Amino acid sequence: MSTKSEKLTANKKKDIIFSDFAMNLNVHPGTGQLIRITNEKAINSRLKTLLLTNAGERLYQPLLGGNIRATLFEPIDNFTANDLKDNIRTTIFNSEPAIERVNISVTPNFDQNSYDVLIEYMVNNEDAIYNLELTLVRTR
Repeated sequence: MSTKSEKLTANKKKDIIFSDFAMNLNVHPGTGQLIRITNEKAINSRLKTLLLTNAGERLYQPLLGGNIRATLFEPIDNFTANDLKDNIRTTIFNSEPAIERVNISVTPNFDQNSYDVLIEYMVNNEDAIYNLELTLVRTR
């Protein structure tokens, strides 16, 4: 005889470890609740928000953020790409404890005046490797 919790666990397709609300705050048409994103999408959303936030931008959390915007106004070259890479690595290490084994690639895109960023990472207690691709362009 199985218990109710065993039935619920058996019906799950994949365990949900991380969850968050979608950035656009859309409402599910059937339930009327905010749409939720889980696992890889939730972590990618948190990483993107973290990296695109400047230090001092959030109240009561002055050290949170990547300060990437300031670097985007430097000349586009391999030296600036290395600075961005170090800055991204430091930001993830200091602010996102769920992520480990980070591999970061920053490539200058001279034609588009931007940087192509690929972040490969593993989440604590998981064997899967996740990717986040960003294109960083100065906006001012």
